[in-house]
Amino acid sequence: MGIGKFRTGNVIRTKYGTLEIVVDVKSDGYTETIHVCSSNTSAGHKHKTYVEDVGCICGYISCPICGGHEKNLVTIYGMEDAVLVAPTVKDWITNILLEKFNFNQRSS
Repeated sequence: MGIGKFRTGNVIRTKYGTLEIVVDVKSDGYTETIHVCSSNTSAGHKHKTYVEDVGCICGYISCPICGGHEKNLVTIYGMEDAVLVAPTVKDWITNILLEKFNFNQRSS
């Protein structure tokens, strides 16, 4: 869905499972977020998922990471793999309260 998938204020869940609030969606292919469950923590995600060779300097033929090839390809998931949890923080909090405390059920 590209750059227009998310906007400032959205609550998202990344492919890694973290819950984050979108702070800024940049046109240069980068999105800035803050973590909901961690204090004083921010993050940045590229819009597109990519594979990066982080290398391995082990030198062992039987290395469980690189298999002796000294290459370690890692998939870095981008915003294209994130899921919208709520359009705003207010909606996210309201939904949690309604769900957890059963405020949306009427008694008869």
